[in-house]
Amino acid sequence: MPRSVLPPDLRDASAEERAELEQVWARLGDAPPPAPPADTDAAWDRLSSRLGLDAEPPRSPRRAPDRRSRPLPRRWIGTGLAALAVAVVAFVALPTLVAPVSVQAAPGSTEVVVLPDGSRVTLAPGARLTYAKRFGSWIGAPSERQVALVGEGAFEVESRTAPFIVETFNARVEVLGTRFGVRAYWREGETRVAVEEGSVRVDAAGETVQLGAAEGTVVAGSDAPPTAAQPADASRALAWTSGGLAFDDLPLADAFREIERRYDVQIDAGGNVPADADVTAFYARAPDVRTVLGDLCAAHGLRFEATSRGFTVTASPAAPTRRAPAPSRSSAAPR
Repeated sequence: MPRSVLPPDLRDASAEERAELEQVWARLGDAPPPAPPADTDAAWDRLSSRLGLDAEPPRSPRRAPDRRSRPLPRRWIGTGLAALAVAVVAFVALPTLVAPVSVQAAPGSTEVVVLPDGSRVTLAPGARLTYAKRFGSWIGAPSERQVALVGEGAFEVESRTAPFIVETFNARVEVLGTRFGVRAYWREGETRVAVEEGSVRVDAAGETVQLGAAEGTVVAGSDAPPTAAQPADASRALAWTSGGLAFDDLPLADAFREIERRYDVQIDAGGNVPADADVTAFYARAPDVRTVLGDLCAAHGLRFEATSRGFTVTASPAAPTRRAPAPSRSSAAPR
């Protein structure tokens, strides 16, 4: 039976389109109905019975998985990438974490340095302290706490299991927790250590001396051992931390250099400083620079004059020699 009526969903087309669609629809009416879907299982059974085969259809043999081509689990890839990232960060950041830190006190002023372990170091004018960030350990606690000192410093060391080490140009001072002072100017050629509390060990030239509270030692020269422990007034040695000033058997030339650092002035003494002149003086409170220079010059036959940048030290002129008056003629010749 020809199909002459379009289905509802095709009736909205234009007149021309409807005419074409009706022709197609009418032709479809003459087509045979579609065949039912084939039963492949039944067909296989019939073919098997004719050929004397098993009813089960043949299956292709299962291949063993190729383990070489199996991709790695994502968690393994993530773990490897994380480890690689940590290694790269460590490689880049390690030089920064252990890079040395250098602090220098400006002439005329002191500088307080707080170290990574909480220890405090007060630097005298012109002194310099160098140490590594985190004391060179970027994972965990350091095995030792090491600093290098050029000049004079007062140390308040926090008690830790790792030893605290101060390196100077000619000595090594090791402590666990204490308050002490170290003076080490290479021009003076010696390192002086004075302990206020606790104990320290000083090593130099292969020899060691142990110091307790109120004891000190001197390492004179680059290859000299430390002197035996001797009584030391640490409060006097550390008087500079509170504004005081002390000279203990210090050559006069070194005393002038100390004044230059302390007061940020320039002292031109030329060749007028006696080579064998030593200075011992103590000022509990901050003295004026003219007072200190006046005392030192008066004690060694010198004088000083102010200049635009500091002072000039010269020898004091010798007092003129007074001659005895010549006898008068009347008194000289006997009558």
